[in-house]
Amino acid sequence: MSHTEFLDRKARNSESTRQVYRIALSAWATANNATNVDYLVATIRENKLDVYDSLDKFVSYLSKQEKAPKTITSYVAGVRAFLSFNDITVAEQRFRAKVAMPKQYEISSDKIPTKEELQKLFLHSSLKVRTLIGCLCSSGLRIGELLKVKVGQINFESKPPRIMIMARETKTRRTRTVFLTDEAISLVKEYLGDRIAERDSYVFGGVKPMTRGTAYDIITHACKKAELRFKLDRDSKRYAIHPHVFRKFFMTRLLSSGVDRGVIEALMGHKFGLDSAYLRLTEGEIGTMYLNAMSNLTIMNSGEIARDEIKNEVELGVWHYMVCSGWGEPTTLIKNYDLLPTREKVSALKSVMLNVVHEAGDHLEILDPTKLTVEHMGISLPRNQALVPSGQMLLENPRKYDSILLSAEDEHKILTYSNRGYEIAGTINGRILMRKTM
Repeated sequence: MSHTEFLDRKARNSESTRQVYRIALSAWATANNATNVDYLVATIRENKLDVYDSLDKFVSYLSKQEKAPKTITSYVAGVRAFLSFNDITVAEQRFRAKVAMPKQYEISSDKIPTKEELQKLFLHSSLKVRTLIGCLCSSGLRIGELLKVKVGQINFESKPPRIMIMARETKTRRTRTVFLTDEAISLVKEYLGDRIAERDSYVFGGVKPMTRGTAYDIITHACKKAELRFKLDRDSKRYAIHPHVFRKFFMTRLLSSGVDRGVIEALMGHKFGLDSAYLRLTEGEIGTMYLNAMSNLTIMNSGEIARDEIKNEVELGVWHYMVCSGWGEPTTLIKNYDLLPTREKVSALKSVMLNVVHEAGDHLEILDPTKLTVEHMGISLPRNQALVPSGQMLLENPRKYDSILLSAEDEHKILTYSNRGYEIAGTINGRILMRKTM
């Protein structure tokens, strides 16, 4: 039978399995210099090619392509399933003797993000990304499952808020209920806006769901902005923080809150959990367990931004503005500026200013960048020309900005304006200046 028939049958249970097997069969043909897999099967049937030799060539080809051992195992399993579909026997004992499979080992190192790292990631993310990460961290959903959720599947009013995950979207093919923190549901409501009434709309995407690739890209971009794109091991195939670690965050946080492991596994869609404690508890009982652990899953401490992070960002905004106003773009003045942590950026900017001032003959006594303050420099922060009732201003700058002054204590508004594209530019009389280019 043709490989098309084989793949179509696999797609009945899982489209992702079809895609993996399709890639595997194509690579198997390439490894054996065959025009297509159906021709390769015919060659094996006619005893012109030994099936075990074809599989060993396949493994060798994948190894040279630097495929992970886990990937090689999956691809070989796909090809063996196809051979069985065509009534070609692959005896297990002979397979082990004739095909040298690579040993399984971990090729990627990642880490479970701390709350502080997630707070930093939130601060550097758009509302869309913050909502995506918040839902992943608080629900334990696989990213593919979350992207298939429609507005109508969310119960916004229940305590805790919950999502009904349809069986067709899960690995186990079982419907299950997962929960969201109050923080996550608030983000969902703000992100949806008027779309909250469109029950058939996908939460992430609208008429069509956001693709997994897009979700990975926007989260990766946010990690880069937050200076969290790094590897624990330079040979690792992936970065330390990536979408799947949010699921690990969920599991460890619930475990530390004393939630039964079987319940956690069930919420995450693992078969072990679905067959154990989950079946003995009501949805209400599990919801109560989740409520007791909710604070441990809340990232921004009930919506509050970490104060130290705000102070660091504000100070960076102030010194960055000053350097740009008088001395040039920091990226051209400071080596690897974009890769530096926030505090080191501030220190580097201060060093640039001190060097320029001293070289100009200014007898400023300050030599240590850490002791430099705005007052020492005698440079005024951005001033408004005319403060209108709305709080909007035009800065004394060749470019025009839509700006607003906010209290440093009003952290909810800071987050709200950040979501609208405003950036922290500095402080004026103890208040935070946020602006967006017109």
